[in-house]
Amino acid sequence: GSASAGDEIALIGINAAGDWYKMEAKSGDSAWIFAALVTVADAEGLAALPIMDGTTGDVYLHPMQAFYFRSGMGQNECHAVPDTLIIQNSGDHPVNLQINDLNLVINSTILFTSTTLDDGTVVLVGTLIEGTVEAYYEAFTLQLTQPGQSFAVTLNADGLVDENSELVDITGNLDIENDVAAGCQALAGNPVWGDNIPPCEGLTITYSFPEPEPPPDGDLSDIPDDAACTIVALNTANLRSGPGTNYPWNGQLAQNERENPTGYAIGTDGLSWWKLSNNLWIRSDLVNQAGACNSIPSVQPPAPPPISAPPSGGRTYEISQTCADMNNIRAGQTVTFQVGIGRWESPEATNAALAGHSARLNAFARL
Repeated sequence: GSASAGDEIALIGINAAGDWYKMEAKSGDSAWIFAALVTVADAEGLAALPIMDGTTGDVYLHPMQAFYFRSGMGQNECHAVPDTLIIQNSGDHPVNLQINDLNLVINSTILFTSTTLDDGTVVLVGTLIEGTVEAYYEAFTLQLTQPGQSFAVTLNADGLVDENSELVDITGNLDIENDVAAGCQALAGNPVWGDNIPPCEGLTITYSFPEPEPPPDGDLSDIPDDAACTIVALNTANLRSGPGTNYPWNGQLAQNERENPTGYAIGTDGLSWWKLSNNLWIRSDLVNQAGACNSIPSVQPPAPPPISAPPSGGRTYEISQTCADMNNIRAGQTVTFQVGIGRWESPEATNAALAGHSARLNAFARL
């Protein structure tokens, strides 16, 4: 093909002598052009071009181009180097890959290998070298963010990940010096490993699939900040028909049970209450919350239940800071007590009012 005067072309390589540029043609193929015929607008970009040999048919991968790779692990073993596959990208943008049907989002460098358990199960193992990696398949997902973290996933009889696979974080289960046969002949004498690690037949890893520890009570660390507001009971908590303890009791929320509230209101006790989807209410200090709870709307609570009138026919005694005459109470009589000195507005006021007085009410009835 040819390029006309004034055409802008994308350079993808340069030969060792620097007198020929490899360019991406309009057809999507690549071609070479004599350097003296081109004016380069980006000197820094020119210096960063890879050196290519025009006689070897260098492969250029276009952006967003898909490719398949077969490693040949297990074939033609190289006894001096562990059987591993390292994948690296620039770290500027994540790369989506599939390895044995396991979906991966890689942002920098990860090392892969495989091994076989005693029962014949083949396991794919990934170790993060730099950056981050997310591994997922349908319902399960796992993210590594720290260098040295590792995951393992079991493969089916076809060597693929499926719905029966187990994906676990095995960080800490890898004993590099004893379990990973990194002391191959090529590394013998390396001061990092020492001289006494025997040669190996490829790379083997010892690990297990431990039972995950249950999360602590009230844990909501798995709820993202932008997810639906979620609450979890710290202990078994009462549910009521309205926001206040003067509303009827209507069941309980079990410890660690979760709900998605639909509203909130200030209760008759002055505290915040969450309204649940079943129109029951739970006090906010009895739960932990996570997600977009600030977006939950304030709602109008139901009218509080009426206060029952005191039974008729009895005597009413007022509780105050002075003793009341209760010498005439008889067995079988109805007696009503009412607060006579008002409500204290703070703990400090309460302590001041009760100073020197008993906080216990003793009532004695003459039989």
